[in-house]
Parts: sequence; C-alpha cells; structure tokens
Amino acid sequence: MIDAASKLRTCLEFTGTKRWPDLNVRLQNIQDLASEVTVGAWRTALLGEAVLAAAARDLASAASVLASTAAKDAQLEDGGFSAEVYQAGQIVQPPDFAEFDRRLDAFLAVAGS
Repeated sequence: MIDAASKLRTCLEFTGTKRWPDLNVRLQNIQDLASEVTVGAWRTALLGEAVLAAAARDLASAASVLASTAAKDAQLEDGGFSAEVYQAGQIVQPPDFAEFDRRLDAFLAVAGS
C-alpha cells in the first residue's frame, strides 16, 4: 500500500508538469495506483487494529480524491477550459498534495508504532 501511494504521488507529480501525448494512459495508471492504495487499505483494515484501519481508509480516500481530481482537471482535447485555452494532454490545475501527504504521514506514524 505504501509502495502504491508513493508511486501515485510521483506519477501524478510528473504528469502535472507538462503536456503528454499519452495523457489518457497516464491517467489510467494514476487511477490504477489509487485503486491499489484502496485495496491495500481494506486489507489493512481487515488485519489491523481500529486506529491503523482508520488511517489506512483515510489514506485510500485521499488517494481516490487526488486521482479523480487529476482526471477532472485533465484537458484531453484542444480547446477552451475556464477562461483560458489549453492544449490537449495536460492537467490544467497543479495537483494539491497537502491532504494526501498529511494522511500518508498519519498512516506511517500509526503503522510504524
């Protein structure tokens, strides 16, 4: 789960930096990594104690929000978006990792204790 969360963050950080001709493929990878975090969270919830399970579910929720926000903010076709015109293949809003990072830190603090 931690591996998938780390890959999700890195992949999204790179994807948000420029235009990509294969943005749809990159978004699918981001979605798959968020799903891996969610599956790992539920496995942790089944095997762990309540505090660890809650931290895992919170991390999964943040991963899902991060991935779905990236998909929402993706410009897959040339044209207008908001008040500006963007080219296809870019995420028009930089990802906000604050909540994801906070929940990852909280999970690691509980998992490491």
